[in-house]
Amino acid sequence: MADASVESLIEYLHQIQIHQADLISNAKDLVDIDKLENDLRLIKAFIEKRRQDGGVRLLLRQIRDVVYGVEDIINASMTEAADANSENYFLRAFQTSEMLRSICQQIDSISADIKDKYVGTNWIDFTSLGVGDERPILSKAPRRQLNVVGVEDEAKNLIERLTKEAEHLDIVTVIGVAGLGKTTLAWKVFGDPAIKYEFPTRIWIYVSGHFTKKDIFLSILREFMRLPEVVCADRGFEPPLVSDARNCHRLCVHSDADTLDFLSSKPYGPRIRSFICFSKDEINLPLQKISAIPAAFKLLRVLEAAPIKFTKVPRNLYHLIHLKYIAISFSLSILPAAFSKFWNIQTLVVNTTSYTLEVKADIWNMIQLRHFKTNASATLPSSTEGGKSEKLQTLGTISPQSCSEEVFNKASNLKKLSIRGQLSSLLDGNNGSFGSLKKLVNLEKLKLLNGVFYSIEEGQLPGLPPASEFPPKLRSLTLSNTFLEWSHMSILGSLKKLEVLKLKDYAFVGEKWEATDGGFRSLEVLHIGCTNLVNWKASSHHFPKLRWLELRNCEELCEVPIELADIPSLQILGLYRTTTAAASAVKVEEVKRNLAQQSSGANAFELSIFPPNDS
Repeated sequence: MADASVESLIEYLHQIQIHQADLISNAKDLVDIDKLENDLRLIKAFIEKRRQDGGVRLLLRQIRDVVYGVEDIINASMTEAADANSENYFLRAFQTSEMLRSICQQIDSISADIKDKYVGTNWIDFTSLGVGDERPILSKAPRRQLNVVGVEDEAKNLIERLTKEAEHLDIVTVIGVAGLGKTTLAWKVFGDPAIKYEFPTRIWIYVSGHFTKKDIFLSILREFMRLPEVVCADRGFEPPLVSDARNCHRLCVHSDADTLDFLSSKPYGPRIRSFICFSKDEINLPLQKISAIPAAFKLLRVLEAAPIKFTKVPRNLYHLIHLKYIAISFSLSILPAAFSKFWNIQTLVVNTTSYTLEVKADIWNMIQLRHFKTNASATLPSSTEGGKSEKLQTLGTISPQSCSEEVFNKASNLKKLSIRGQLSSLLDGNNGSFGSLKKLVNLEKLKLLNGVFYSIEEGQLPGLPPASEFPPKLRSLTLSNTFLEWSHMSILGSLKKLEVLKLKDYAFVGEKWEATDGGFRSLEVLHIGCTNLVNWKASSHHFPKLRWLELRNCEELCEVPIELADIPSLQILGLYRTTTAAASAVKVEEVKRNLAQQSSGANAFELSIFPPNDS
């Protein structure tokens, strides 16, 4: 939304006054935080009423830097209160008291202008608010005036399409005969205030009748290289530009060598909010460097350091009290209680080489926590009095013994849950209770990953609970290493809202599966991987809404049921190392193509086979 930065700061000020009042005592001595919050609410209300006005959109862009400045100073004040060693660190970046007063005066001035010139009138003089000129990024831009006439309706339609939200990348093409005014229309849209606001980085290039992709990409890249440093907030590391890190908000490092070199350079980024490592390889961080990241970036909100393996958790990591997202990797079997200090955390991702993880942190009182993820089998802490994670949406993977009624009462709004461990103990009620899952009335995605057994016989589950024991809104279910017999598929088939079923690593075993009537009425995606299935009998009415079927490592499967070709919704069939059944998959494709031709419809069916079928 257009006023997201203002709204975010308002919410942030509200939260810290409630939960961290002691940490902003210094800031309260310098500025009236209540008045600041009220001023911001006035600005937000004003923008919401006039959000379609191009001047307002430009105004918001102007005050966004001011908003970031307020956040920087208040965050610095809070960090200084939590970490006595950080005062000199921030002194190098900015004079806290002077900058905070100056920024708040700017907000106060904007607020006063709005009250004087907008309240009770129908207009506002935006030039008095210091709105600067926009400087578009151009490459041989046409010398045309923006106040062209005759294309207003077309321009309006294009602007609406370009500024509305879309799930996928959208490309808008303007076509027509020469002289119709295509370039004029495009130039009007390019310079529109709404487009300038939504797309602060815009590039104009000419494409001739004879061109190569290389030339186009080089032209685009050439313009990116000219972008000014306020625009270039995201930096890739080069031996980020280290000195420039102090002026950036986001920092990305792309390889293991770059990461180690960068952390050895004693970086300093007082304004950096996001540190992201994109290395594809695991980075073993030497003991002497484990404190480098929290020492360099004290105002971090996003720490994506999953490729970096910490030998231990650095003590100064807990000083990063503003973190909202953290992904960290280590070799510990315990999540320290000190992680509870991350009062602002929304997403916590922990990867460890240990199979189990004992969670000492009191996640139930981490009031902002929405997603907790780990690759281990996590044992959750006993719930504390009054602690309830109403915002918690994702929990995984947790141990079967943590699947208790007490835990699910604390996390009643879960949408995603993963359970890893000896699932037989969950089903027989000795550790945890599968029946407790039905209390999760909002749960949509469930993973049951069986483990910690020494033989197939020990790992094989005797069966599945009745459908009434599953969460009522379950849409996606993943099973792994459960070694169930195919006869139990009828239970899963009776889950009325199930749309996605993934059967991985011998979730089901047995040479024959004969589908039964009346099941899988909503199933759209079926994944079967690593099974000894030989014969599969099924018809189109067994999976009436199936859209995507994927078979992986099903080497013993003789054929894909040809009757599945009669399912109208089936669009994708994929076979990965399922060689014997490849010929039947080709037949399914032929039937689908013939049916499409008979109905004069487009053949939207997609078949993929790996390794490729030589025949």
